[in-house]
Amino acid sequence: MKNPKMLRLIAEHIAISVARFLRLYTPPATVVGEHGGDYIRVFDVEAERRAIKLVSELLPKSIVITEEQGYVELSKDPEYVVLIDPVDGSNNLAANIPWCSTSVAIAPASAHGLGDVVASAVASVFGEFVLSYSVSEGVLYNGEPLKRREKPSNIMVMYADKLEDYSIAYAYTLLYPATRVRILGSVCLDLALLVRGSIEAVIDVRGKLRNTDIAAVYPMLISTGCAVEMSPDASSIRLDKLVSGIMLYAAFSREYMDRVRKAIDYAKELRARIV
Repeated sequence: MKNPKMLRLIAEHIAISVARFLRLYTPPATVVGEHGGDYIRVFDVEAERRAIKLVSELLPKSIVITEEQGYVELSKDPEYVVLIDPVDGSNNLAANIPWCSTSVAIAPASAHGLGDVVASAVASVFGEFVLSYSVSEGVLYNGEPLKRREKPSNIMVMYADKLEDYSIAYAYTLLYPATRVRILGSVCLDLALLVRGSIEAVIDVRGKLRNTDIAAVYPMLISTGCAVEMSPDASSIRLDKLVSGIMLYAAFSREYMDRVRKAIDYAKELRARIV
């Protein structure tokens, strides 16, 4: 098995290469299918094809888990499992909104859960930055050790499908009036902001997240001291197949996770009063 730094460099190369392709992509964002309620566009398919090709060249003894194809076996005797989200924020990219990313996570083939990722990278398609990680180096920003902010900006990001779930965001702003709520459209990139210490929290209660959405950024969150809670628990989210239905609560620190919990409890109180 290659050393963690080498695996981190490989993850970076794949993420940056695919992100660069997407940044320069010019054909129409034609919809060619649908998966899990999300549209599949031409650039999703092509970005995934390019990512898998790069893995086959750089880590041929691998299995690959992707958004569209699911399970791709490159070797009968794999050493690695590579989870790829070629385009997180497809709707933004289709609308030319500069907030989307490519992410790559690498773990041993024997890995059991998200905590077993040994190297990863998240590349912004438009922002010209890459966050990367290895178990031996920690988190890096554009190849240098990350200097995390000591205090986040008063911004919380939230995703929900049901109107009643947005009561959490409403309750949060009632409890903490200085905080503003945003919906940015790329959960992985939002979580990268949390890793950097730029925002307070990211909440996604839709139950639609996949392991490919969060595998690359999860070890970065843990390494930088963020508080993370998921359903199902991170240790039970398998890496050797595509897993969906994940809910996530992530915060700058334990202190800010306490804010999230208080907002959830207060939202329940508010809904009970209405009923």
